[in-house]
Amino acid sequence: MEMMYEERKVQVLELRALSATIVDGEEQKTVSRGKLKEIKPPKIRACITSDCLTWDAEGMLARTFGFWAAHAKFYVDIPPQLQDLFENRYFSLFGKLPEPQIGLYNLSLDVQKWAMEAEITFPVGYPLPNDIAIQQTAREGKIARIQLFWALMEHGFELTESQNPDRIRAFVPESQRQYFDAGLKGEIQ
Repeated sequence: MEMMYEERKVQVLELRALSATIVDGEEQKTVSRGKLKEIKPPKIRACITSDCLTWDAEGMLARTFGFWAAHAKFYVDIPPQLQDLFENRYFSLFGKLPEPQIGLYNLSLDVQKWAMEAEITFPVGYPLPNDIAIQQTAREGKIARIQLFWALMEHGFELTESQNPDRIRAFVPESQRQYFDAGLKGEIQ
């Protein structure tokens, strides 16, 4: 699939066989390669994808942030060759270096390890937005995804034993703060 990024709005299309036309505003371009199938973005109520947050009208993401502010635990396992990269990114967000600590920030001794690992654990039973719920890995209440870890760090969470809810709340849009507060108290709806 070939994707073109321009300043103007372009429909995202997938090339399938021999020829196609891409409509960009009023301009048309013919592309040799095949039939096109339009790829529509999924409907998203609330999600974190890569480093992008989408706040939903029902407040599911804000409630989840509130619940996680009170109950989530973080753990990272960093291979030695990526320690500087991890610590530099963390420092750019918080102005301090994280201290290695058992159960929180581990510097792996495995020289064969090639990637950073990050886990977010939380009590099960609290409703999560679907796009977050499907990311749970080996068990409910655990998500192992470095992109989600960094998205949370960029929105007020820290690699600490307990979170600062006021710091996280400051990253939540004002229209969503009532939902955040409800999640912080453990309220479902």
